[in-house]
Amino acid sequence: MKFQQISKSKRHTKFYDTHTGDIFFAHGFTYMKTSHFEDDNDVVNAVQLDSLSKGELVFFEEDEDVDILKSEVVINYEANDVMSWV
Repeated sequence: MKFQQISKSKRHTKFYDTHTGDIFFAHGFTYMKTSHFEDDNDVVNAVQLDSLSKGELVFFEEDEDVDILKSEVVINYEANDVMSWV
């Protein structure tokens, strides 16, 4: 007798698989999903986290391929790493 696990068929993850706050990769950059909202007549649903355009609000189609970061991100910091006054 042989026991064998049968895996389900897989599909590439789509933007609609992400949840608000999820970090994901697309087009060679890193993004975080935001709430779906309008900004100056543009519809946005993510913010770019890296490159020269970091902080830029962007829009992803629901069926667009993305790669979702599954691990929990932990940022270690000390008191002198936090700026409270400018």
